Amino acid sequence: HCHTYKSFDGFTTTNELIRSCKIKNINTIAITEHDLISKVNKLKFQENGINLIEGCEFTTDKGAHIIGLFVKNLISKGTYKEVIEHIKKENGIILIPHPFKPKSGVCKVYKSSSYIFEKADF
Repeated sequence: HCHTYKSFDGFTTTNELIRSCKIKNINTIAITEHDLISKVNKLKFQENGINLIEGCEFTTDKGAHIIGLFVKNLISKGTYKEVIEHIKKENGIILIPHPFKPKSGVCKVYKSSSYIFEKADF
C-alpha cells in the first residue's frame, strides 16, 4: 500500500508514484491514505499502464491500523470490529499492515488480535 502527501506520513505526489511505478515495472498499486478515501486521478494512472486500487488505512479508536481495499466510504474512528464490519459491508478486502509496529500495529495495540486475523483477507 502507498500513501501520498495527503497522509501524515506520506510525502509523495501522484506524479512521483507514477514515475516510481514505471521505473520499477509495477503495474498495480493501492493508494490507502490514512482515514481518507483517495481521490487521485485514476485516468492518469491508467494512461501510464498502472492499475489503481482504491482504499483507506482506517485508524481504530485505539490507534491500530486496518486497511480496506476497494472501499468507497469512510467510517469515523470505531472499534476494530466496527472497522472490519464496515469494510466487509462495502465488499472490501481487509489487509493488516505492519501488525507489530508500536502504537499502530494490531498485535501491539490489542492483547488479543485473533478476531482481526480471522476476518482479515491478508
